[in-house]
Amino acid sequence: MAKAKTVAKKKLTLAFIEAIKEPTRMFLLGVISFFLVEGINLIVVSILGVNADPNLKLMLVGGLTYGFRALDKYLHEIGKITKDENLIKGLTRF
Repeated sequence: MAKAKTVAKKKLTLAFIEAIKEPTRMFLLGVISFFLVEGINLIVVSILGVNADPNLKLMLVGGLTYGFRALDKYLHEIGKITKDENLIKGLTRF
């Protein structure tokens, strides 16, 4: 009986880990996108002296995040087809 509970507990733990992977992946890609957009904005401010509109920056961060997510999924799928362990993990490596 104790062995069955241990197995069930392990399955629940694995289910939880799988459940948090996607939100974590999106958060990580969002942070990368944010810093990329802010870095570009700093360059533009230093050269032109013009700060980008916050709404534009928000749209760029969102677009980059989903673009990175699409690239991550594409690399994952290519890795599954070619059986390449490095590509299977995609951009985020999990």
